[in-house]
Amino acid sequence: MTGSSRVVVAVAVALAAACTPGARPRLGLGEICTDSSECLAGRGCFEIVSGRPLVCGEVCFGAADDCDWPAYPDAFCHSPGRPPAGYCVVPCSDDARCPGDLVCGSVGHCVPPAGGWRVVAPTIPYPIRRVDMVVMVDNSGSMTEEQRELATRYRWFIRDLVDPPDRNADTLPDYPAVEDLNIGVISSDMGVMGYRGIRSCELADFGDDGCFRNTPSRTVPGCPAYYSERWLSRNPANAGSYSPDQMADDFACIGTLGIDGCGFEQPLKAMRKAVVDNQGIGGCNAGFLRPDSIVTLIFVTDEDDCSVSPDHPYMFDPARIDLGGMSLRCFRNPDKVQSVSEYVTAFRSLREDASRIFIAMIVGVPLDPPVCEGDGDTLGACLAVPAMIPRPDATGERVEPSCLVPDMGTAHPPVRFVQLAMDIEREGVDTYVSSICRADWTDAIQAIADRIGNRISSGVICFTPELPFDRDRCEAPGCRVVAHLRDAGPCPADPRCPCAGGTCADPYTGEPCVPLYLDDGIGVETGRRWRRCIVRQAARTAGPDGCSGPLNDGWYWQPVSPEGCGVFEFHDAWEGAAFSMECRDVP
Repeated sequence: MTGSSRVVVAVAVALAAACTPGARPRLGLGEICTDSSECLAGRGCFEIVSGRPLVCGEVCFGAADDCDWPAYPDAFCHSPGRPPAGYCVVPCSDDARCPGDLVCGSVGHCVPPAGGWRVVAPTIPYPIRRVDMVVMVDNSGSMTEEQRELATRYRWFIRDLVDPPDRNADTLPDYPAVEDLNIGVISSDMGVMGYRGIRSCELADFGDDGCFRNTPSRTVPGCPAYYSERWLSRNPANAGSYSPDQMADDFACIGTLGIDGCGFEQPLKAMRKAVVDNQGIGGCNAGFLRPDSIVTLIFVTDEDDCSVSPDHPYMFDPARIDLGGMSLRCFRNPDKVQSVSEYVTAFRSLREDASRIFIAMIVGVPLDPPVCEGDGDTLGACLAVPAMIPRPDATGERVEPSCLVPDMGTAHPPVRFVQLAMDIEREGVDTYVSSICRADWTDAIQAIADRIGNRISSGVICFTPELPFDRDRCEAPGCRVVAHLRDAGPCPADPRCPCAGGTCADPYTGEPCVPLYLDDGIGVETGRRWRRCIVRQAARTAGPDGCSGPLNDGWYWQPVSPEGCGVFEFHDAWEGAAFSMECRDVP
């Protein structure tokens, strides 16, 4: 901790001053004061919460010190980061329990009411610079050429995301760079609910179960023997040593899944398992989705989805000839497949803000007429195209192909994918569909990169007037950023600096620390209750060339910037909140 000039951490304890009689009655416990001389004997005037009014209280020295308040026998000594000195506090469950002007704070004890800060920026645009991308690769027997094309084009795709192009020749990047990119790969193999003896469905129970695949391909030259991490990650911490090309090489290694997967492709079920069920504590993909990222789901398959409902496991029973041939089961029994609406609901739930979800599909839509490729809200005529209407082929054993390209093979009508693209687009989620039958995927991959890039924001906001700035400490004293949590729930915990009983400490060293979000109680604005969370100001160090980059997550102020103004930047942030800037004194 660098000191009390960092307002989000300045929880200071002022020792009691000598009391002298005043002309007016002395203030009692918990009453707002300006000086210790105003308080009753034995009381001092404290700033017990940064930025809130000073109140009369009692200094104490550690947990063993007795807070001798007859009216509040459960009062205890609270040390907010500068032991041994602290102050006595009263535990509470509501405001009525608190003495004087105090109110019941979310920390579980009485605190002064909020006030004393001037709002200089009521709304700060939320910065988005992270992308969490899940790529579903069909690993059934017809996908050799398509997997090869995907691995080849991903090299340019990753380059475009982290080093954006200038396609419009205006000398500027077309969009801000993705600074933090996670990529996970899953297969379409979800097993066959335990039925044995089905060719290519050796993992009969749950297949790969939506867990990220990280086994290197034996057919791709130069792959390592194994990957220790479940997904690929390139971020500011490793960008200097992990190039976009290396990430592309690694994607080719784990994204070339081979063609030994189950022929009952269930890609929608696999994706939902990957990004919903498997994200929980103990799940195989836990920790992949970050709350402040753009979630990108990409499907690459030459078949339609066949996500069988768990209520109908017999769909996989080879003996049930009444259900039709195995390759036609989902076509002939659509009522036994999970509805598209279930997946619309699942994928839409991934973010409160629909603009932070993007879904791309490289699937078997026909190339002609050109009404089946593009954004989801342009596909209204696609499902009426003859090639998109499923029908048995001449053998009566498979569905008639919807498209065919030499050297790439055939694909089948992706009716459920197109329906999903259109339906979830109505929910505010942008989607993009391209044909897997194109011999060259360059345009499709470029279009997907552009749509992701256009969702990235730089997180740089010009401020007028400029904020105060201490160049020696590389911080903006007297200013703070407040996150206003919409559902008034708790501020997110910081595992590197957990708080208990109003005290925050490093779990390994025990030293006082500052959490990324410090609870500042409940505020009422525009008729709604909001949880106020004080965002940590990121630490930086001063050097001969100016201030360093941020050393931890938080916000920081840069008085001189390439934008030609003083700028405010997030080094990390959090979805689910609106942000504002407050200062004590603005020049």
